[in-house]
Amino acid sequence: MSLPGARAGRPTCALTELAKLALRSDVRGVVIVEYVVVLLLVSALACSAIVILGMAMVKFYASQEAWIGIPLP
Repeated sequence: MSLPGARAGRPTCALTELAKLALRSDVRGVVIVEYVVVLLLVSALACSAIVILGMAMVKFYASQEAWIGIPLP
């Protein structure tokens, strides 16, 4: 007994040469995947830059606030 929808007398993993060529030439989704990967990479780099610069700006703000608070005669 075979699985429902399976073709009898033919292995399921064998692809014809035409089907293999069609799979190799079908690159429509690759561009979308590339755009998603590039946008994720750019977003991750931008977020890390904002966090790193934010930490530096907090240190700078604290030091400037300390300098302003020094009582001078």
